[in-house]
Amino acid sequence: NLKEKAVLKEGHKIVLAQNTTPIQTTRDDDSGYFSTVTHFTCATNSHFVQEHGTSLVITEKSTLSLDSASHYEMDGNAEIIIQRGCSMTIASAAQFKMSDGALVVIERGGNLEIAGRTISNKSLLPMKLSAKEIIYEQ
Repeated sequence: NLKEKAVLKEGHKIVLAQNTTPIQTTRDDDSGYFSTVTHFTCATNSHFVQEHGTSLVITEKSTLSLDSASHYEMDGNAEIIIQRGCSMTIASAAQFKMSDGALVVIERGGNLEIAGRTISNKSLLPMKLSAKEIIYEQ
């Protein structure tokens, strides 16, 4: 869980992927491994910034959650990519800001939940959402 501030510097990438290092004695029901899937949470009062040209990729059943009163900012040309079987959840009181040129890309089988409303991509083509498409009531 992110509890303070983190900045993804220009030109860099974070991949939220399955941890395959054994950390438990039985197979996890969701992952099929001896470890759980990756869940990254921006906790209340935390602040995450994606600078220009950065990527955050959510893959292998991972999740990204923005809790109430968390802050998430995407500068121009930053992107979040939600792959098949993965999800991103934005709580109703979270502050999610996207600059012009920033995108949330939902690949087939990915899900974006915003304040209780779910956007699922069932198309063969990626769904590319800009700030204008991601408008929600706080």
